[in-house]
Order: sequence, then C-alpha cells, then structure tokens
Amino acid sequence: MKHKVLASFFVLVVAFTLLVGLTLHYQSVQASTPRYTVAIIGGVINGHKPSHITIATAPGVGIGMRIFYRCPSVIRTVYPNQHANVLGRYTWAWNQGAPCNNGTAVVIVNGSKSGQSVVTQKTFKIVLVPGVNGNPWGYDFAPGNRIYNPPATFCNYFACVSSFWTSANGYVAECYSGKYTHSDGVSGACSRNGGILRPLYSH
Repeated sequence: MKHKVLASFFVLVVAFTLLVGLTLHYQSVQASTPRYTVAIIGGVINGHKPSHITIATAPGVGIGMRIFYRCPSVIRTVYPNQHANVLGRYTWAWNQGAPCNNGTAVVIVNGSKSGQSVVTQKTFKIVLVPGVNGNPWGYDFAPGNRIYNPPATFCNYFACVSSFWTSANGYVAECYSGKYTHSDGVSGACSRNGGILRPLYSH
C-alpha cells in the first residue's frame, strides 16, 4: 500500500513538473511572437502610371517595401522605410507605376517594432492604363517627363509630321493641326501645322 501511495505521489510530481514546463514554454513562445500584424489591405499597380498600396498595421511600426515586377523581366525596387500613422494605416504611393503594361507585381512588406519583425506579401495584376490614342506607353498631356526619345512605333499611334524622325532635336509635342512633332523647344517647330499646342508627357 505504501508503495502505491509513493508511486501515485511520484506520478503527480512528474505531471505537475511537465505542466509547469509546458506553461513556461508556451509563455516564452507567446513572448517571442510579434503582437502586431502587417497586412496589405488594398491598392493598385498601374503600368507606367501612378500607383499605390495600403498597409494596415500597429502604430509606430517601421515599414519597408520591396516590389518584384514580372513583366516579363524581374526588376527589384526598394523603397525607404516608412512608419504607419496613428490609425495604423498607411497608403504608399509612387509616381512611376510598373515599368510595363501587363504581368504581375509581388509586393513584399516587412514591419519591425521593439526588435520583432513580420513579413507579408501580396501579388497584384498590373493594370494597363492606356494613354492618348490608346498608346501603350501611357503618354498623355498631364505634366510629367518630356519625351526626347519616343519608341520606334510612336507614329503608329500618333499622326506625325513628315519630318518627325529627321528633325528630332527637341521633344515630342502636339501641333495645332493635331499632328505631332519631335522638335518642340526648337525654333520653327510645327511651323507648317499652326504652331505648338502642347507637349506630350511620359510618366
């Protein structure tokens, strides 16, 4: 009988020890697990146009973002670290958009706070936003970058003056006649087409 009591007591001690050990381990794991999240909750990535994503996270979390464009080449872009605002939401905008008109972009966002870090990612389909006359480069009249070196197929989408490729010392602009010159900024541009109406821009 005495041996049975001792055996039962021993089993209880072992069980208690295991329970305490598991509890401490669980607390340790919980303590080492970040108590915040980083989530990509929306956004749009446009081809050659301003784009943005929206991140939700805890206030004060340092945020970093990388984008891998697949269209078809892979381009790695790194943006500076930012901080979520007091509401825990941050909209990350950039002007150039994707360097292509189709494909996908994998957005990877990492957050860090008090020595802890988390990483999340989301795949976006790159949205084609055609420009004037449906051109695939997104050229339009909204202020942006002057076009000094238009692509070889430019005149497939725009009505070009006859000297477009031979008088190419300036940047692209629309004449009052509706035709396009490659000589804006040079004296005499669009002289046979009513003069310069407005520049065409890339973004």
